[in-house]
Amino acid sequence: MVLKSLLKNPVLGFGILIFILFLFQLRDNNMFEQRAQSMKATSCRSVKVRLDKYLHPSWTLRCNDNNLEVTIPADVKVIPENIEDKEILRKEMYKALANSYISIAKYALPESLERTMMVVVKLVHPKMVLSSISEGKYVVKLATLKNKNNLARHIHQTIQVQEITE
Repeated sequence: MVLKSLLKNPVLGFGILIFILFLFQLRDNNMFEQRAQSMKATSCRSVKVRLDKYLHPSWTLRCNDNNLEVTIPADVKVIPENIEDKEILRKEMYKALANSYISIAKYALPESLERTMMVVVKLVHPKMVLSSISEGKYVVKLATLKNKNNLARHIHQTIQVQEITE
């Protein structure tokens, strides 16, 4: 019956053939996989949605599987570009990095951030770049710590930082 209909209407058969080729082209370009990945619920996506709403628009947030990657340009008001002394620059950069981790911990949902595997924060300044990594379960605790000494000890023990000077 279908074959008979296709023989009577060759344009219909040609249209079906073109549609099938179109679907195969989408499959080859990974369009279906990208859509499936965007619909997959992970705790990183939950954290990203929440942080997109509350954090500064200059921050770029990205999820790589269940790992949160945050890139932050250094704020000129906090860290001026014309600092000559490297020790002062280093001190200010580390302070801004710690404040960034605290902001992430305060604005993200604790349950979701705790289930996020890794939190990677990259703080970019024209003269120095700080790349840091920590597990989500340790970043969550930064929201509750109030004492400066306990906060500094926790950051020192749980966050690994790589410093790149230019």
